Amino acid sequence: MVLAAGEGGDFRHIHAFANYPRPERFALPRILGKVGYQLTEDQIELTVDAIQNPRDPANMSGTLSLELWALTAPYAGGAFDGIPLAGVVIGSLPGQGQQLDLRTTAHRAPIPPGSWSLVLMLREWTLAGYVTRDYANFAVPYTGEAPQSSNLVQVSAAPESSPVVAPESATPIPAAADTAPPQRYPNEAADPVQPDETQNPVGSVDQTAIVDPPRAKGGGTSIFGRFWKWLGF
Repeated sequence: MVLAAGEGGDFRHIHAFANYPRPERFALPRILGKVGYQLTEDQIELTVDAIQNPRDPANMSGTLSLELWALTAPYAGGAFDGIPLAGVVIGSLPGQGQQLDLRTTAHRAPIPPGSWSLVLMLREWTLAGYVTRDYANFAVPYTGEAPQSSNLVQVSAAPESSPVVAPESATPIPAAADTAPPQRYPNEAADPVQPDETQNPVGSVDQTAIVDPPRAKGGGTSIFGRFWKWLGF
């Protein structure tokens, strides 16, 4: 127990403290049973017999995640440095709850060449971020092979210019034959050719039917006949 003083929630001045002789153990989410992994070309399959939250029934865990790490030595707790290979979020567990026969697949990160100690960690989200709650070391180290090198050939080439393509013109649409009757002006007669006239073909002369002038009644002779007779013809 610590007696501290401070302001604004920051208690940095410790005045007194007392240590309890018996250590206390806090219930933390844990891994039960066997664990395993299987590597494929770009994925990792993780298997766990069970994950349990041994806290009180009302004490929900934080978000839990399973993470597979590659370390230079077997993990023994505390801080560590390594390479994260895969991770998957499995959610929260209520107090006294557990998840059985967990099988999940995660995307696999490339493993650098060398000999690595693989460890599966159960981590819980807290105010300080993800914190390791339990772990399981794999006894057999994993040996990463160096990638096969290939002879690199540098090729220099000028970028090809994109051809300029003229805008595609629309295909001309042939004019449709005019089947509508010719438009007439308002003052145009419906049939300009009179019954006594002959319609002229192109290049011909107008031909009009000659109609005899009217004859006078009674004399039987026309006016023109009398006129010529008076002149002595």
